[in-house]
Amino acid sequence: AIQEVFDALANLHRTVAEHGEPQLVYLLSGRAKVLQKIAELLDQSSRTFILTTPGIAEVRDELGKKIQHAVKRGVQVTFVTAPLQRVPEGVEYVPRENLLATEALADGEHALLAAPGLDACGFTDNPILTSHLKQFLEVVLESGRGTPPS
Repeated sequence: AIQEVFDALANLHRTVAEHGEPQLVYLLSGRAKVLQKIAELLDQSSRTFILTTPGIAEVRDELGKKIQHAVKRGVQVTFVTAPLQRVPEGVEYVPRENLLATEALADGEHALLAAPGLDACGFTDNPILTSHLKQFLEVVLESGRGTPPS
């Protein structure tokens, strides 16, 4: 029986090697669960946490203490949101117009994309998918940092 398990694992390993790494995206629905997942990503961040959102007020109000705790831990927290928004102390602010969805990237390794209103989201730790979001957010950050404050 144990040999069968090892044989099955060897077959799985060969299949993954042939087809590449599985690209799992986990889905959540419900605003409370989405905010809880954003909070979890923020809590597990050790280096960087980037959040883009059209509605920073609701996220800021719900996660204020967790944001401050991350800043105190030395996490570089960046918010990309509409111009003239209030962000917590210690958080880098990059103004950006016309944001539709909420995206979070924790340490460049864990990614989340939420629908407007935060009623559903998908998240992954797949390196290929997270690198795509990371590259996109780097472009957004660089273009936003070049914009003088209003």
